[in-house]
Amino acid sequence: MLSIVLIYSYLLPFATLTNTGSHDDQRIFQIAFLLIFSGITLIKTFRKNYLIARNESSLRWFLICFFLLGAASSIAAFSQRHAFYEVSSFLILLVLSICVAKEIAQNCSRHLPLILKICGYGCMLYAFKVLVVYISALIIGIQPSAADFAPGFSNLRFLNHAQTIALPLLVLLFVLDKKDDKVKLTWLLLAGFWWTLLFVTGGRGTFIGLMAGCAVAYLLPQVHARVFFRAMLLTGLVGLAIYAVFFVFIPLACGFEPFGEFFQVAQRTVADPTSGRLDLWRRAIVLIVAHPWLGAGPLHYAHYAIDVQAGAHPHNWILQIGAEWGLPALLCLCIAIGLALRRLLQTAKLIATNDAKNHTILVSWVVIGIAILVDGLFSGLIVMPVSQLLIVLYIGCAAGWSMSFKSASVARLEAASKSRRVLFAALLLISMLALMNGIWPEIRDLIGHEVVSEKGATLFNGTYHPRLWLKGYF
Repeated sequence: MLSIVLIYSYLLPFATLTNTGSHDDQRIFQIAFLLIFSGITLIKTFRKNYLIARNESSLRWFLICFFLLGAASSIAAFSQRHAFYEVSSFLILLVLSICVAKEIAQNCSRHLPLILKICGYGCMLYAFKVLVVYISALIIGIQPSAADFAPGFSNLRFLNHAQTIALPLLVLLFVLDKKDDKVKLTWLLLAGFWWTLLFVTGGRGTFIGLMAGCAVAYLLPQVHARVFFRAMLLTGLVGLAIYAVFFVFIPLACGFEPFGEFFQVAQRTVADPTSGRLDLWRRAIVLIVAHPWLGAGPLHYAHYAIDVQAGAHPHNWILQIGAEWGLPALLCLCIAIGLALRRLLQTAKLIATNDAKNHTILVSWVVIGIAILVDGLFSGLIVMPVSQLLIVLYIGCAAGWSMSFKSASVARLEAASKSRRVLFAALLLISMLALMNGIWPEIRDLIGHEVVSEKGATLFNGTYHPRLWLKGYF
């Protein structure tokens, strides 16, 4: 199962050589995968030796309350099937992360390097697609836009969301791979090129998130923390050098303007520091005030903010959950995140002082976790298909790695009782049905759905709001 998760997450929607990477294509891939995964997991629950992760009760109960409040919010929502789609998809993604964690916990030394290498190969394939765009622009003689260097994504920011998780994973791969110098050099150049893509696309949220993650991790009393930070700095400098040579000097020598948005970031930040997000945030606060207890309904921000430009979500995960799920659900989620981070940090006590490898891995988990939380304050990181699956992989990797240290202070694996297996199977089956009901009937004719959405959106300045589908007005 882990191999299927990895191959799907990196090679199908993210790095495929065919150009099927629009928002709707990625959503279809994601839904199909979640249904296949749920079906396989459902069959596995009937085994008597099916293992479950024994979490601390407080974390488990806060997550249960979060989803129960989401279900209650869905019942009161304008469109129940859309709301239940969001709740069920989040629940299946959580189950997916738990399954990844279980497999890693059972054989961390084998599975974790596999994840990092598949990440590297997937990013290498994607780099090839970018290289094709780059060479084509030089040959044809047309000035490319920054969006051209995010092939397969409807919006270059969706690539940035993926980079928030993928880039530090590449840095970790560079640090941990102990093979010959040629292999190390390959991973160094690959990680550097992903920094280059960040400079080209001008992903401020990703950069701020990664810097915040490094700042928090630097405060930890880890003996070998500087190893990962030096690798981040080295790969970043390599990326800056690649950008200067291939995206500035060569284009200028060929009669082009520099490629990308690097030189426009400062100007864009001064002109509009929030890039129009203040209106989105204000609308989210209005929804929170109007629906403080259960929210307006999961997935419903777009419905109540269709007149606000530039988004079907408020580009802030705290405001999004508060506006759509309600303040009690937001509180439960924040506490659950806090407990999970505390458990991750507790693993440091179980690592030997001279164990440089695992200290470095812990630092990378902290950096990525904080980067997700911070980037998510300015973006739709938690709602886009590729970044959702990468977050699932991160949670599964970090939790599984932590669980691999056998201790009472971290989660353990144990055989599930018959009643728990039946309850889990029923919950998974209901989630699958809610997922399918949420995408029906639009998925039968997405083009027709876009026409209907276009007619509705023309009433509100012709804007579209990608969330579930590219034109997400309903």
